Amino acid sequence: MTNERKECYECELESTLQKTMKEGFTMKKLYDLYGEYIPGFFKISINKELHEGIAWNDFNEEEKATLVHEYIHFLQDISTTRGINNFLYVANILQLNFAKAYEMKDCIDLPIDLEKCGNDDAYKESELQSFYMGHDSHFRFHHINKILRQQEEIINEIVDNNEERMYVINIYYDDKDCPYMFGNTAIAESMAYLIETTKYGGMKRKNEFPYNACEIVCQEICPSILKNVDIMVAACELSMMHYHSGDMFWHILKEINENNLKFNCVKDFEKYFFKRTYFLYENMSENFEEINPKLEFMFPAEVPLLSNTGKKFFSLIKKGYNARKQNKLFISKIMEDNFSDAILRLISCFGIPIICDKNYNIFLGDNDYKYMLGPLALYNFFVSRCENQCHLAQFCNKQGVAVYDEKVCNESPWNQADANELCLFGMYWHLYSLEGKSVKRDC
Repeated sequence: MTNERKECYECELESTLQKTMKEGFTMKKLYDLYGEYIPGFFKISINKELHEGIAWNDFNEEEKATLVHEYIHFLQDISTTRGINNFLYVANILQLNFAKAYEMKDCIDLPIDLEKCGNDDAYKESELQSFYMGHDSHFRFHHINKILRQQEEIINEIVDNNEERMYVINIYYDDKDCPYMFGNTAIAESMAYLIETTKYGGMKRKNEFPYNACEIVCQEICPSILKNVDIMVAACELSMMHYHSGDMFWHILKEINENNLKFNCVKDFEKYFFKRTYFLYENMSENFEEINPKLEFMFPAEVPLLSNTGKKFFSLIKKGYNARKQNKLFISKIMEDNFSDAILRLISCFGIPIICDKNYNIFLGDNDYKYMLGPLALYNFFVSRCENQCHLAQFCNKQGVAVYDEKVCNESPWNQADANELCLFGMYWHLYSLEGKSVKRDC
């Protein structure tokens, strides 16, 4: 890329995005009853219109509960092995899709089938990550039949590791033959749910996956821990330091139950288990060292605006990494403190990520965070089964971005790479030499 073209990119991006993004977001603009967090991209969506001028003390308890729930997911994302490993996986998938799209001539066939793409490692990693994740569907059930730790033959065959067999925690419910697979998604949701309901009176749920999943497993293996929510949350947090969080949670509970362990506080729990789990923090350190090369791909240094975003992205994860190394189960420990003060201290330390409201307004903890939306838009575009619509189309439309074109943005966003002004989608499409190519999607 020539210096002239780099400068052009910067001018085009800054001009295009000025209307799209609202700068200077503070947590005073954040409140809602329901929300969503997208792991790997630091993006919270709130199903409510956000207004300026609302202070923390103006939030009602349920609004605080939603804020806390989604913010806990953000902390999980930047400070656990599960979170960092997920980011690396997402970055790998995005990079692979760009590479395979580049190899195709005039037309890109999507979605790319990882099993048939010629990269066995990518397919194996995809299956392994899906296995670690477990089921992520949200639904209610009537009753639990049994909970079993069972060998997962399919994943064992794919991974082909004879030295260590893979087990899955299966929750059988409502007399069905197909169980709910208990993995890191259920643990992440259960942990955030337990915190919001215990500390901010969030809506109590009953017999609902994934929110009640950890309580269900505890009831089966170690009922005594149900009386101490702080320790249950600590067990969730520690298990998320393992790649296979579901199995780790099972073993933690078995250890507590079989040895009739009692813990007065999270620090006692942390001290007891650290000598058995120090290797988990070593695994996180190994993953941490792999982050910068992936950021160089997602936010290349040759485009200074993107490079700044890459540095900010790394800074967020580094803060989480350092907090984890220095204070181990630091999220669970806030359960034992004055919670409002503790969560505000964490927000002051780590800041606020990207926040989107139901009207497609975007609020930013840092102005450079807006460029994180580019990789997210491309990731969603590549992995979508049937939709060509750009993930940012609604945002650009609502904010009156000049380059928004309803037909193009909803049906063929790759054509934005040919526009006089480049949007984020078009910029990445051009940056990785995909301009001039069309897309055919196999639904």
